[in-house]
Amino acid sequence: METKAFTLEGYPLAKAMKLARRRGMPRGVRWAPLFLVLGALLLLTLPTLLHKFGLIDPRMAAWLPLVALALLWVGVLRFRSRSVTGVVAQAPILTGRLQVRLSDGGVILQSDLARHELTWAAISDIVPGPDGLLLITPGVSFFPIPSSAFASPAEMEAFTAAIRARIPVVKEPF
Repeated sequence: METKAFTLEGYPLAKAMKLARRRGMPRGVRWAPLFLVLGALLLLTLPTLLHKFGLIDPRMAAWLPLVALALLWVGVLRFRSRSVTGVVAQAPILTGRLQVRLSDGGVILQSDLARHELTWAAISDIVPGPDGLLLITPGVSFFPIPSSAFASPAEMEAFTAAIRARIPVVKEPF
């Protein structure tokens, strides 16, 4: 069957992770950080507004430490997300010379250090990524295939069609 060889040097892995994460998340979860920030702003301004209109005592502004903790929590989550990107980039399957091979049983992902074999049923979809394709597996797992692995856009489209023809159910793109 068809084999593609490439490296991921210079590949925008953080963008690919963001794309895969969004694809695997329920819609409400995508907006959670925005709701947290808006809630924090509301909690910051609410005591001041209520005091201005004479509805509460200024001592009720004790909510401010809770708001600060919520904002700190959002910051920690963002920092953790960036550190996860670094860890994923060093995964054995993503380092060195990589190969993707289509077989009758599924897709074989291989590097100098690791080898994974996915059956066709284990593949959710293949979607355009930041620089090539993302082979999506259930959840938020993915494997990037950069455009440099293909000689032309037509070859990339043929590769995508070959995978989509074999996977059981293709989800609608987001």
